[in-house]
Amino acid sequence: MKRQLAATVALGVAAALTIAACASSPDSSTTGGDSAGTASGGASEPAATTTLNVAYWPGPELKAMQAVVADYNDGQGKTDNVAVKLTTFSTDDMFNKELVEMTTNSSTLDMYYTASYLLGQHIPYLVPFDGMDSSALYPSATDGFSKEGKLYAVPLDASMIGTIYRTDLIDGLISNQATWPTFGKISEEVTGKSLTPKDPADWSWDDFMATAAYFTKSYNPDSPTEYGTILPLKNGGFAGLQWSGTLYSMGGSWTTPDGAPNFDTAEAQGAVELYAKAITLGIASPNSSQGNATALNAAMTSGSVAFEMQWYSSMAGFNDAQEAPTTAGKVKFVPVPGLHKGHMHLQGVGINAASKNIDAAKKFVAYLLTPRALDLYGNSGGIPPADSFLSNSSTLGDLATLVKDNTVTEPSIGSVDALTVATEVSDKLSGAWLGSSDAKAALDALQSSLVAKAGS
Repeated sequence: MKRQLAATVALGVAAALTIAACASSPDSSTTGGDSAGTASGGASEPAATTTLNVAYWPGPELKAMQAVVADYNDGQGKTDNVAVKLTTFSTDDMFNKELVEMTTNSSTLDMYYTASYLLGQHIPYLVPFDGMDSSALYPSATDGFSKEGKLYAVPLDASMIGTIYRTDLIDGLISNQATWPTFGKISEEVTGKSLTPKDPADWSWDDFMATAAYFTKSYNPDSPTEYGTILPLKNGGFAGLQWSGTLYSMGGSWTTPDGAPNFDTAEAQGAVELYAKAITLGIASPNSSQGNATALNAAMTSGSVAFEMQWYSSMAGFNDAQEAPTTAGKVKFVPVPGLHKGHMHLQGVGINAASKNIDAAKKFVAYLLTPRALDLYGNSGGIPPADSFLSNSSTLGDLATLVKDNTVTEPSIGSVDALTVATEVSDKLSGAWLGSSDAKAALDALQSSLVAKAGS
């Protein structure tokens, strides 16, 4: 029955791909194999054009990729005798549909859309980019799509976690020394230290806690916000990824140097207890328990909190003057506190190992790895982790150092992909994050579970 169901789904996917690819094709007449043909009598004919069917995410990233594909098809693609067509699915089931294609060894898609947190799951179905020049990308990005020194996908978008804060509130606090005695008194209450306000880019975790308390009405009745912050605690894989940034900035890591799980550490316990303390002290919104990206964004735009650890992609919404007048033009993104290392995951494309057009796909990959393609992708709305783009961007320049030096992309642990690990992190730690269970016991359970999963 499972085999029959998979075959039925695969047929449906193939039909959808045919429709989507034809609909997006600028010229459906240019198809062919990887080899050139010759006419009878020995005269050479123009080389046949190979058409690649490339899966891509249907969000804002698609617009950026469409610009890159148009440039390739009109330029280098003609030299390569390769034309690219893009195929999309809905965001809800794209990876599931791709997985059906992968596990049935389908050649319908020549290239898959993938993410670094799924690399462990996707690697068996991808072709490594042996001998290809990836120097235009930051090593932190290529590392995220590599296994045992081999690169399996082109990282085209970087998604990272940092601290997003209201500049009108926190810069106002820093510049108004009359508020500092109150801040010092509150900081001593919650951290045991009398602190002065500091730029969020330089925060320690004590500064984070003290500032959250200052902007909480139960500690400071004059606070313009009800709570200082909101935490991303809604149970699920992305909550695990977001918490991991706190772990890294306390000096912890997912794995030991030899790749084994590494969650039974003092640093991991400190990262769990930070969340729990913010909840139990009441300086993080009680809505943190439902704190997914949507809830965190709403807390900022409604004026409920002064800052949060959130995805950089939220900045566009916060700066929308019509939809978010409270925050528009008054937010800034900086690294998370502590050691200032945050989570980063990557999205991009890899070559289907079952494709009949692998050589043609490698030509397109070679183009994608160039500064020309990466810069065009970035200038069309993407966030490529490439110095040629980020260092010269008027709006994203501050991200260059963060992406290059201050982010960590989670590895697979054994054969367990990073999203599965992150989901297990959230499942095992969610109670401890809320302060309702013991941090060390929860981490011991997580460690034991991941050791078992990695060894299975």
